[in-house]
Amino acid sequence: MLAVGGHDNCIFIYEVSDDGKGYQNLGTCSGHSSFVTHIDWSEDGEILRSNSGDYEVLYWYPKTCGQEIFRDAVRDRAWATQNCTLSFQSAGKVLKLVFKLI
Repeated sequence: MLAVGGHDNCIFIYEVSDDGKGYQNLGTCSGHSSFVTHIDWSEDGEILRSNSGDYEVLYWYPKTCGQEIFRDAVRDRAWATQNCTLSFQSAGKVLKLVFKLI
């Protein structure tokens, strides 16, 4: 599968043919309030996480384009890529830094 995000606030999910030359649109993940900036895949390929221009972090099931709203379901998930600049892990580091500065 291939996930593509852009300035239309959506993530498009495609199935890629075995030869890599054909693509079939499987669906559109809609829910961001701003343009999509980063996308990561979970190690098992079952979940996507995405960031947007308004510093939002959303989680998706790419097979259905459904949004995961229960953060506990994805908080400790292993990620195959680390493109997203915002996540549970980075949010904790930022909060720790803020408290040190205060």
